Amino acid sequence: MPPAQIHRLSPLTARYWTEVALSLWDRVWDLVVLLVVFWVLRSVLQAAVARVFVPLKARSQREGGSRAARVLTLEAITQSVIRYALIFIAGVRLMQIVGFNPAPVLATAGVAGLAVGFGAQRLIRDVITGFFILLEDQFSVGDYVTIGAVTGVVEEIGMRVTRIRDDNGRLSVIANGDIAQVTNYSRGPYRVPVDFAVAPDVDPATLQEAAQSVAARLAKDTTAADSISIKGPIGIDATKATYRIEMAVPPTDRVSGEAALRRALRDELVARGITML
Repeated sequence: MPPAQIHRLSPLTARYWTEVALSLWDRVWDLVVLLVVFWVLRSVLQAAVARVFVPLKARSQREGGSRAARVLTLEAITQSVIRYALIFIAGVRLMQIVGFNPAPVLATAGVAGLAVGFGAQRLIRDVITGFFILLEDQFSVGDYVTIGAVTGVVEEIGMRVTRIRDDNGRLSVIANGDIAQVTNYSRGPYRVPVDFAVAPDVDPATLQEAAQSVAARLAKDTTAADSISIKGPIGIDATKATYRIEMAVPPTDRVSGEAALRRALRDELVARGITML
């Protein structure tokens, strides 16, 4: 009703229509504020998520394969969760603005959500853990890791499970929510140690020269170490002195690398007339 017509009404009627107009104005104003806050929060949160995923996408693009696609999927899922959460909150506030009590609706949804939540609790835990495994780059496909009692090469990192193939070819499927501790051997040099014993009167300098010769022997093998060192004696008694020779190898070559190191060490000591005990 136009303001000019309100003044021609009775005081009681005019007061009523004035309160209606003011109430309507307040609701319109609240609605405008709600829309502005919703837009600002959505923009800020989505920009923050995009910024968090920048280094993760860069790493995934370098690695290639399915990991890059999975990271993009994770980002899209995160953006969707934020968007729908904000829509839900805005919807509740909108019901309050128009004068509808959202409590009964929320109570009904809460009971249904509680029933579903008990069934989906483990699934949600697995998915959230999988999300943070990828986000924090704890390990990648192809890494050699130990997770719990399983040691092997990571074949797949899913949103719910991780698949690892061990040295015997067995495939282990681990729920992401059960991953409490990870040892990743692929994030640095994996050193293969080999202990050997010789007579206690063997000069340690001679063994250092032997280690250099072993490194030269293995340099021709592309799967062999990029560094070899010898330590010791790490143990000594009247009959023998024990030394340790170490070689850095790719984690997936640790078995063949150790075998190659043992063969090269034996051949070098035999060539120098040193008997292994």
